[in-house]
Amino acid sequence: MLNNGDPACLQRFSVATNRFGPCIRPAVNDWAPTVDATGNHFALGLDIYDASMQLLPKAPGQPLVFGNPYTALSANGDALFVSLGNLGLVRLRTSDSAILDRTPNPVKPSLVRVSPDGSALVSVEIDYYGRTSKISVIDLR
Repeated sequence: MLNNGDPACLQRFSVATNRFGPCIRPAVNDWAPTVDATGNHFALGLDIYDASMQLLPKAPGQPLVFGNPYTALSANGDALFVSLGNLGLVRLRTSDSAILDRTPNPVKPSLVRVSPDGSALVSVEIDYYGRTSKISVIDLR
C-alpha cells in the first residue's frame, strides 16, 4: 500500500506485475495501513479493503469507536484486531466487521501488531518519556 503524500490517492503495488493499481480515496487519511500476511486484505483504521481495493461491508449498528483506533490484521486476513484503549482489544470479522470477541488487555496500546506466523498479538503502550513502557503478548493459537 502506498500513499504518496496525496491523501486522495492510495495505491496497491503488485510485486508480481511490477505495477501500481488505481488510486482510491480512503475515508481515513494520514493513517498507516495494516496488511495481512497474504496481501489480500488491508485496513486503515476500521475500514477493511480486499486485494482489489474494494471497501468491505460493515455490520449495521453504532460505530465501535470514534476516531482512528490502533488496529492489526490477522495473518490470514480473517480478523481485524482493534484497540479500545483501557477496554481491551476487540476482534472483528473482516468480511463484515462483525464483533467476534473482546480480550481484556492490561496496557493501553499505542501500537498493535500480529506476529508473522499469526500465533501472537502484541500490543505496546509507549511511554514517550521513556520510563514505563509496557508490552502485552496474547497467544492466538
